[in-house]
Amino acid sequence: MTIYVVVTGDRVWDDVDTMIEPLSSYVGQDVVLIEGECQGADLMARAIGEELGFIVEHRPARWRDENGSFRKWAGPERNQLMLDEFPQISVCHAFHNDIFSSKGTKDMLKRVISKNITRTLWATPKTSVQGFHGKHKYLSNFTAVPVTLDGETYTSVEHAYQAAKTLDLTQRADIKKQKLAKDVKRFGKTVDKRKDWDDVKVEIMHNLLREKFSQDLFNDALLSTRNAELVEANYWNDTFWGVYNGKGQNVLGRLLMDVREEVRSARH
Repeated sequence: MTIYVVVTGDRVWDDVDTMIEPLSSYVGQDVVLIEGECQGADLMARAIGEELGFIVEHRPARWRDENGSFRKWAGPERNQLMLDEFPQISVCHAFHNDIFSSKGTKDMLKRVISKNITRTLWATPKTSVQGFHGKHKYLSNFTAVPVTLDGETYTSVEHAYQAAKTLDLTQRADIKKQKLAKDVKRFGKTVDKRKDWDDVKVEIMHNLLREKFSQDLFNDALLSTRNAELVEANYWNDTFWGVYNGKGQNVLGRLLMDVREEVRSARH
């Protein structure tokens, strides 16, 4: 049986070893590899695919119209055309180190997800992630993503977590109104804290993280960290949820690694 594989990725992707890892697993099988003929991941996939003896189909985007004007929707158009032309595609491998800043790769992943095609997001492996910022900002509780608490939807894990501190519905509503997660964190210090808070706060955080990373792209990004140690390294002296000056329990990091294992198990 022929396996149809589509590859998408960053135009500056240069990690050959990480790309070879999944593509070489198809050696000995009949493979059609489809790529979009852009610099970076696409052309690297083409070269690796040809070297491995795959049939490689090139589908470049039409970036200019007949008048030479740039067609800004050419990439998404090309992505959809590849999926339409090859309905046999059963696997997508995406290569990107910062999927939430991406346009083309993220667009293709969303289209693949809508078709229930098996996908894996690959990132250059790290032994540890120190701090949830920059390319790993999506790991931060401040990141905007809808999560629910007691039937109410909040705009980030931080919003829901701070709301969970109190059983006062008026205070929860005030927290929900806050636009910025950093303001919510400050507001959370003023609420009437529930008596059992210290007993339940870790499990509440765990469940909020489970919901956050049950969502597409977020779970892909989390899995792309592979087996890296996730450390909430911080400068605000939090040694319970994170690590400050090399010391701390890193409870948030450990919960994220637990959730990563749960997501990984669910995928398989």
